[in-house]
Amino acid sequence: MFQKLYEGFSLYYPFTWNGTFLLVISLFLLGIAWGTLNMFALIFSILGIFWLVFVMIVGFISKIRNQESYVLCELQQTIYSRLINQHIQVSAESISVPFFLRMHYILKGKIKVGRKAFFYLYFEGSKLPSENFVSIPVYFPFCGIANLKGYAFIKDILNLIKIPLKKPDEIKISIHPPLFSEKPQIQIMPSSTLESTKKIQTSDEEKYFMREYIPGDRLKDINWKSSIKLNELITKISPLSPEESKTIHIEIRPYHYHKNKDGINAILQINYLKSWVLSFIRAWKQQNPKYKFHVNTGKEILHVNEDNDIEILSRKLSELEYITQPSLIDPSNSLEKFIFSTSFDIHLHDYLQNAKSKIYLFHVGYGEKRKVGVLKTPSLNVLPGLWVFRKERLNSQPPKPMIGKLIEESLKAVII
Repeated sequence: MFQKLYEGFSLYYPFTWNGTFLLVISLFLLGIAWGTLNMFALIFSILGIFWLVFVMIVGFISKIRNQESYVLCELQQTIYSRLINQHIQVSAESISVPFFLRMHYILKGKIKVGRKAFFYLYFEGSKLPSENFVSIPVYFPFCGIANLKGYAFIKDILNLIKIPLKKPDEIKISIHPPLFSEKPQIQIMPSSTLESTKKIQTSDEEKYFMREYIPGDRLKDINWKSSIKLNELITKISPLSPEESKTIHIEIRPYHYHKNKDGINAILQINYLKSWVLSFIRAWKQQNPKYKFHVNTGKEILHVNEDNDIEILSRKLSELEYITQPSLIDPSNSLEKFIFSTSFDIHLHDYLQNAKSKIYLFHVGYGEKRKVGVLKTPSLNVLPGLWVFRKERLNSQPPKPMIGKLIEESLKAVII
């Protein structure tokens, strides 16, 4: 109840903090002038009160004139976490105010970045009378779903008044994980010399092309005899038919078993993991457009066949949080899997011990060598809650696959 009263009062109270301060000073000077007959105090108090009343009246008149005008907050591009110089545009072409007033738009709310973990957000932008839209600079430290309210106000150039133009808008924005721009694609394809390939082309196998196994090849196409001789998987391909599209099996393990709450390092690791998965898929698609991806997020199975599917996967990953156990059993089976996990996956070792596939493990852990600042901006428009001080049990030593390869990254979160 008190919160609703406060929100209503702050929304319709016509003065800002600056305006309230000027009003208090003007009334104080008016009291001094009344008691001491000080003309300077009287003049300054009258000027202050007159200007406040004047701009407030003009502001209310401008509000009435623009009652039929529309203000629309629209997203023209995907919003990513941890990227600066991003803007959200608000169309306000029909809004017209005097030259000493401005139309402001405020985005205020919070973003859920983990289990019982929120950041509180406040973004504001304004437009000149000659402009058709408000450009609001935004920054989000982590991906997730931002639930915001949009407030359209009329303010003066001295930021003394704020007259609401319309009722607040409910705005929901999906903040996507960013792609790595500096991280090179890891070469994980097995390689063998041309000489070893020629050796396996026996008289019984001359009608086939022979090459190294590529993830997604069918089991029946593997030449087991030659594979045993060379100690690596070899696939035979018929030259009479084109090669089928390959399917890459990716498994994301967003598991956190300790508590139903997340700390700052846990959230940093899972965000890094999301970007790693998307960057991995994007790099492979650029090199091999025909490749397809079978992605198990622990909650659902997603198939990435086209570039548009990567955008769908990105939106799904932006909402992905830690879970305590898988929500489904993946019926697919592959000779090779690409596993993405964090240091909070305490059952990863047992999983790798029982795995029958060749595993490429991409592991995000805790380490002092690379420190990542959570807030790239010193302003107070993005603030975390007290959850950033939660204690975490951190394990910096990842397990290694029985058969396969370990690719690891170690991070430590710092608030600023």
